[in-house]
Amino acid sequence: MSAARIARWAGASLLASGFVPSARSAVSFALHNLGKGAGISRDDLQMMLTACLRENDVSVPPSDIESVVEKTFASFDADGDGHISFDEYRVMVEADKTVLDPLTLNVPELIASAKADAAAAAASASSAAGTA
Repeated sequence: MSAARIARWAGASLLASGFVPSARSAVSFALHNLGKGAGISRDDLQMMLTACLRENDVSVPPSDIESVVEKTFASFDADGDGHISFDEYRVMVEADKTVLDPLTLNVPELIASAKADAAAAAASASSAAGTA
């Protein structure tokens, strides 16, 4: 399931850019904690990174993904238990607010895009009807 579909399923309003950051962090943490265990595991993070890269047609060697995972854990797994807890995740988000960017929905942009798509479809249908 793509990150965008997960975000819609989890409640798009919670990920809207104007929503309370702590609530967005909680939803983002839940999405990353795939195993629903003590926190985000290395496997959880690696699977999420791999899926996001694949969804965006970005090719990165597995060794580079593993390096990102290891650096993330070295920086933010403060208690060294092999999981990033919610408190550790909040520290990570505070250190780099762009962590939430991939899971932040720009609602005005989505609406504008949908309107543009509808207008293009209407114009195409009108053009097709005129040539028939």
